[in-house]
Amino acid sequence: MRRTLFTIGCAATFALASATAVAQTNNITPQPMPDGFNHPTPGYVIEQWVDNNNVAKIRGHGWDIWNAMAQPSGQMYSGDGKITVNLPVWDTWQSDNELFRTPTTVAGGQGRKMHPFHLAHQQTHLNPNAQAGGDVVVSFNKFDPTAAAFILAEQAAPDGSGVNLPINNQKGLTAYNNAWPKGTSVGARAILGFPETAIETKPVFFPVLAKSLTAVPFWQGIAGAQPSAAKNPTPNTWLNCVLVDASNNATSGLRAATGKEVSGATVPAGFACQTYYYAPIGMYYGVMLDANGAKGFTNLQGDQGLTLVQGDYAVLTAMHVNTKEMDRWTWQTFYWQGNAQVEVTFPGSLSDAPASLAAPWNSYAMCTAYDQVVGGKQVVCFNPYLETSTGIPDGINSNCVTCHGMDRVGPSVSTATRYPPTYTNPRIFQIPVQFDNPIWFGGTTKTDFSWAVGSSP
Repeated sequence: MRRTLFTIGCAATFALASATAVAQTNNITPQPMPDGFNHPTPGYVIEQWVDNNNVAKIRGHGWDIWNAMAQPSGQMYSGDGKITVNLPVWDTWQSDNELFRTPTTVAGGQGRKMHPFHLAHQQTHLNPNAQAGGDVVVSFNKFDPTAAAFILAEQAAPDGSGVNLPINNQKGLTAYNNAWPKGTSVGARAILGFPETAIETKPVFFPVLAKSLTAVPFWQGIAGAQPSAAKNPTPNTWLNCVLVDASNNATSGLRAATGKEVSGATVPAGFACQTYYYAPIGMYYGVMLDANGAKGFTNLQGDQGLTLVQGDYAVLTAMHVNTKEMDRWTWQTFYWQGNAQVEVTFPGSLSDAPASLAAPWNSYAMCTAYDQVVGGKQVVCFNPYLETSTGIPDGINSNCVTCHGMDRVGPSVSTATRYPPTYTNPRIFQIPVQFDNPIWFGGTTKTDFSWAVGSSP
């Protein structure tokens, strides 16, 4: 399947919005994960690591996945018609804006026509039908080819009627949920699982101007945010920022910024920067915006004080990565930390990244959550650029398994004694998910840990 790559990714969780629309000539074919990086690893092997709490094996596997996704895809992209980039494998994958729509619009596998921008705010993941500028605002996932094919394929209704139902829209999912035979156990009520090769991601991008050093929030732990934000340190409260230099493609060089650099830099309105670092854009994965992408970006976040034009950039600051190698998936999340000399080791680290991991991917720290509880304690693994959203009440004490394990479709529940299918309820981060408990999942259908499926329009 060939597609026009309108949107590379999305930005922050606190009102920045990002989209990279590229020229119509950029036709991208989604590429599979390359061989040689231990993906997929058999689920029973990973389960042994989890049972033995073998952190080294688990983290090594997370780095293998990141390394494989970062390999050059052979798919070329240009934001200005002059500078051509060999996209990493993951950035050839399809977005939910292409995959989630009514069955008639995905007939023939053409997917959904992408809008020239995506709103990158965590709340849109909860409300994919929100409106902005007359366009449907969608969530910010990307899916490898096997996950995309699974989402577009219909599934047999569970009542044995022989009817096939789509799982990429709420109408089909509601019909699926209503088709369970009477007496079906709560634990059995689930869509068919994704294939073991499937991968879902959530990329987070920030804007960088081509003609000015541009401030990007830099995670330096909860202590590095405004005191009033200790329980919800959204990126705009962080006291540390990196001045990203779009004219410098060096892959190292993070340092304290000079006074001259600070005085001449562009700092978006609302940022709390007090301490500044300098970094070349070569330490980030950055994508040049074309005219349409710049316009869409500016329209959505103009209150940040940035006017983007063709030639400006979107830089990757973070990404969730979920792989279906075992029943409850593997969970690793990555966020920019520059180098081990200035990283903070909560919630993750880059200090054990393999030497084979090339720049700029070796500038991103990782934490992993392959289980909900280890040693009787809830696992904490969050992404500072994602779970600190104002829409998540306890993100800094969360983990991916527990959050995604709650996703399902069915009757909405909101009473104090029930657990509604939304991650705005802090209890879902604090209590391991009980998949066969009718108080949690009665009358619903689980969507295989995929908020993207459960939140289909």
